[in-house]
Amino acid sequence: CPTSALKEFEQRHPNFWTPADDDYPALLFEIADPPPLLFYRGRTELINAIQTMPSVGIVGTRSPSAYGQRWTCRITQQLVAHDVIVVSGLAAGIDRWTHQQTLDSDGMTIAVLGTGVDQTYPWSNRALQARVAEQGLLLSEHPNGTPPDRAHFPRRNRIIAGLSRAVVVTEAPERSGALITARLANEYGRDVFALPGSLDNPTSRGCLNLISQG
Repeated sequence: CPTSALKEFEQRHPNFWTPADDDYPALLFEIADPPPLLFYRGRTELINAIQTMPSVGIVGTRSPSAYGQRWTCRITQQLVAHDVIVVSGLAAGIDRWTHQQTLDSDGMTIAVLGTGVDQTYPWSNRALQARVAEQGLLLSEHPNGTPPDRAHFPRRNRIIAGLSRAVVVTEAPERSGALITARLANEYGRDVFALPGSLDNPTSRGCLNLISQG
């Protein structure tokens, strides 16, 4: 029966919110398709904090240049110094530098995953993910045990945009998932910022296009 199925699901996945729960982030009600389930692991008090404190998403390429790495860290340090909650997707590249610098600066960070919160992707982020689970908060719309899937990550980006009052793209090529996040953030009425880069750097062209579009 439906009741027994729900109880079994709750036993296997005890840590999740639905839109009916008080702890479900109100910012996600401002997007067109908020996740019906939001699984979590870590410091749940960050969800309460994000209702009243500023939150900024930082996203970008998985293959950043030294310039992109350096300025992602500098921007992150300044956000942490001003008590901003930093949101990203725990991917390789810019996301990794963002979460790592936030934690190294004793800041608050939320990572939105395209897998279950008990899964790690990429595997190279396993130590960082463990740090985020301890010092920050992991979120996903997918239940425990869900492996990575190409379709999950573009949809993950809408949650990053929804939880952020502004989104910063620090380095991105012309075709990048980070630009999906920027487009969604714009549609949600969030502020969108892009770090200018060299015309000679292919990983800056997405940012330059955002700037040229105003």
